[in-house]
This record gives sequence, C-alpha cells and structure tokens, in this order.
Amino acid sequence: MKNLTMKFFLVLILTGTALSFSNAQPYKINIYNSYIFNDDIDAVSSGNNYFNGTVEGGYQWGLGLNI
Repeated sequence: MKNLTMKFFLVLILTGTALSFSNAQPYKINIYNSYIFNDDIDAVSSGNNYFNGTVEGGYQWGLGLNI
C-alpha cells in the first residue's frame, strides 16, 4: 500500500510539473476581492483594565501582475 501511495504522489507531482511548464504565458493579471464582516472584541488585562471594541469590516479589492 505504501508503494502504491508513493507512485500515485510521484505521478501527481510529475503531471503537475509538466502542466506548469506547458503554460508558457509571459504574464498573468490577477484580480482579488473579498468582504470582511465586523467583529466584536472584549478583553480584560491585569489591573482591571477592560477593553471593548469593534473591528470594522468592509470590502477589499486588489489587482496583481505576475511577470
């Protein structure tokens, strides 16, 4: 079973490597986006210091260029 598993992963790695070399694009443009929700924070530290707050969420986007 161990030998079969190693052969499977070896074939998988070799196939992935061959496919990555066959993709000969000189550059790639990546577009990212996500939305972050609000999060409440409650913290108590030594000396009876208490903190209560909210981390504000929002929409985030970006653009990337791989050369």
